[in-house]
Amino acid sequence: MNWINAHLARHVPPLKLNDLIEDLKDGTALLALLEVLSGEKLPIEKGRVLRRPHFLSNANTALTFLQGKRIKLVNINPTDLVDGRPSVVLGLIWTIILYFQIEENTRQLERLSQLMEQEAGTRSDSPFSVASEPGTISRDRPPSVTRRSAAAEKWKLGAKKALLEWVRQTVTKKFGIVVNDFGGSWRDGNAFLALIHCINPRLVNLQSMAHMSNKARLDAAFRLAEKGLGIPRLLDSEDVDVDKPDEKSLMTYVASFLHKFPEPGVTHVPECTSPTLEASTGDDMFSEIEMEYTELTTWLCHTSNWLDTLHDPDTHGNINYERFKALKSEADEKQVIYEKLKGLMDSQSSMISITSDSWQDIIASWNKVSQQLSHWTWLLDASLPGALGPIGEWLSRAEAMLGTEDKLHGKHDEIANLLSKKIEEHKAFFAELPSIVTKFESLKNSPDASVIPPQQLEYMELRLKTIAPRAAVRKIKLKYLEHRYCLVAFLILVEAKLKTWAVKYGREQEVQQILSEYRSFVGTRNIFQEFDRAFLEMQQVAEAYKKDSNLSKAESDGIAKFLLEMNERWKNVSVELRCIQSLLEEVITYWQKFVDLTEQFEVWLERALAMVGLPEEEKMEFFQDLGEWRDKHTQMNETGNFLAATCRPEVAQEIREKLITINAKWDELFQYVQQYLHRGQILRTKNDYRSGQDRLELWLESAEVTLNTTNVCTVEAVKEYAEELKKLNTEVEEMEVLFKNISKSFQALVQELTPDEIERMMWSLKQEKEELVRIRTAIPQKTYLATQIITQLEAVDSGVKEINKWLDEGDALLASFSLHGTSENIQGQLDKHKTEDQQYCFTYTGTNETTRQQLEMHRVGLSTSE
Repeated sequence: MNWINAHLARHVPPLKLNDLIEDLKDGTALLALLEVLSGEKLPIEKGRVLRRPHFLSNANTALTFLQGKRIKLVNINPTDLVDGRPSVVLGLIWTIILYFQIEENTRQLERLSQLMEQEAGTRSDSPFSVASEPGTISRDRPPSVTRRSAAAEKWKLGAKKALLEWVRQTVTKKFGIVVNDFGGSWRDGNAFLALIHCINPRLVNLQSMAHMSNKARLDAAFRLAEKGLGIPRLLDSEDVDVDKPDEKSLMTYVASFLHKFPEPGVTHVPECTSPTLEASTGDDMFSEIEMEYTELTTWLCHTSNWLDTLHDPDTHGNINYERFKALKSEADEKQVIYEKLKGLMDSQSSMISITSDSWQDIIASWNKVSQQLSHWTWLLDASLPGALGPIGEWLSRAEAMLGTEDKLHGKHDEIANLLSKKIEEHKAFFAELPSIVTKFESLKNSPDASVIPPQQLEYMELRLKTIAPRAAVRKIKLKYLEHRYCLVAFLILVEAKLKTWAVKYGREQEVQQILSEYRSFVGTRNIFQEFDRAFLEMQQVAEAYKKDSNLSKAESDGIAKFLLEMNERWKNVSVELRCIQSLLEEVITYWQKFVDLTEQFEVWLERALAMVGLPEEEKMEFFQDLGEWRDKHTQMNETGNFLAATCRPEVAQEIREKLITINAKWDELFQYVQQYLHRGQILRTKNDYRSGQDRLELWLESAEVTLNTTNVCTVEAVKEYAEELKKLNTEVEEMEVLFKNISKSFQALVQELTPDEIERMMWSLKQEKEELVRIRTAIPQKTYLATQIITQLEAVDSGVKEINKWLDEGDALLASFSLHGTSENIQGQLDKHKTEDQQYCFTYTGTNETTRQQLEMHRVGLSTSE
């Protein structure tokens, strides 16, 4: 089937068989194969639905075509193919392979036979000998169709013998590789490698592959033939590395090498189809990589099989450190090759042609050997004597913990919790490291240590020294992973909540409940601040992880890409969160507005319909605000349509039905009262004008009274007056807006007014405007004056307090004088009185002058106010 698929891949469009018997039943694939092999276009029954008659037609077309090529078909009919008889199908396929494979290589084989006859001489038993046998073709005759057909027929009769002789002349004679048949002679893969070497010596180093296993050699040969020569991989190693491989499959594959073989007398190396060779800077580059690849795979296979029996004493005897050290050294050498190939695979270099499946097998084998070596290390540690035993066990556990990749499965929040536990376990376990190191140092010279090879003790010491930095790397990696999964889990939770909120809503109470849930989730948990904090911590941990873990550029780029994606993802989520809140609040507002408008409208419509039959004056009075109700009608419909678009179908249907009922009543009413729309507007405008005028005039009178008020000259009264001025100042702007509205009302009424009314209203508006301007100008002046008066009155109060204090002190001083006593005593009291009197007189004089000035200023200020 591989041979068929290799040719069907060249079909337009390409085809592929998965089941040989089933996929050939309808005949379309068989005819496509014959088209590719012959280069001719054949009629094919096609269609989406093919029945048995179509299958039989296709099969008959294929068999008729083959018979036209003079291919003998024995006991093969269309029914056998459509029914899927395995023996018939397989026989037909082999007949096709035999004819077209050899037909394709007839010219090449004839030339090769000439060369081999010259080298080996004419041999009666040689299949290449075409001398004067009956029915053979004389080489002296010119080429013709008859000659070609006869040669082809002779080839088909001796195909196996001829192909085998060609292989012997090509492989056995040059390399000494014995090939006796198309069976076991090919099992070790050396014959295939020799054929490849004959075609392109650069591809194969036979000596380097001598130590490989049969499977490794066969895989290498098939891969080299496909990548280096462009020969389709028709076989797998499992097909050949058996006691009795399929002879026909081997013949078919070996025949594929014929058209790649150099022409007789031509010595140049054919063009290589492998991207590996094309990218090489030297002839040995591909061979070197191939040798390293085969060396690594062979070593991994052999070592893994050997270590599988590590527990068997009969096989390995005493498992000691020396043997472990030797194998560990080999593993270190092979790790260099492994890391080199890994780097080439990670960089997707064209210098390597290992398939992804093959590389995954190598990774699995390498990990297995690493685990087996770790197990051997554990066996050595577990066998340590005395107090060194627990140290060895702890060391093995530590290395197992540090060397094991944590497999994380499950939901992100569950993984984050698991990682948190692992971090705590990590801290608790490696907290013992200092005591373990101290204990080991104390035991290095103990009797227990003397029975252990010194190299093993040195190896343990070296391993202990590497534990601390490796533990630090694992700890920061666990922290990074914990933060990473926490961040993703956080986003997943928020996104899940968003999905429950971004739905079609129900009635107002339901929307209120959703909004309450939203506020509880977002507000109580401080979602926005929480993510910013978590993302900042994630950035810090990621930077520490990249710095301490010596990551590759690809891994560092992966972390940066993750952070960028999370940040962008959160931006989108945060925008949606804010939009959801706005939408919920808007829906609630619209519900409240809709309910209020519909209730008002229903009540008004009932009254309005009852007013239709009343006298004209009453109808005019009632429908003067018809314009306002028309605006409300528009708002009601807009509100209802918005709610219908945001609510569930059943709720939206109720809203539409309610609107339909109200709109029907409105349309019925409006046809009778639409004439009141303009008249009502005029009446409403007049009312607005009058009410505005009344309000403005009332305020102007009040402001005038406030500005002309005479105040009592106390600090408290003036401060109260200043507050009134401040309030008046804030009302001025409102009154100016009111004046503008009055002016607009007047302009709207001009067409309905008489000239006298227009003149009177214009004069009134002019007076009001002037009064407004005067009041706006007077308020700042009055406010400034009140501030100055407050300052002066406070200074007067301060002076009065000072005078009162001086009078009290003077009374106290006079009361302290006594005219009794000696002359010296009286003289002393007199001197003291003079001194203090001068001091108080100075203070009094200053205070008196200040008070006089302040009172004068206050009198002037009050006169101005009045």
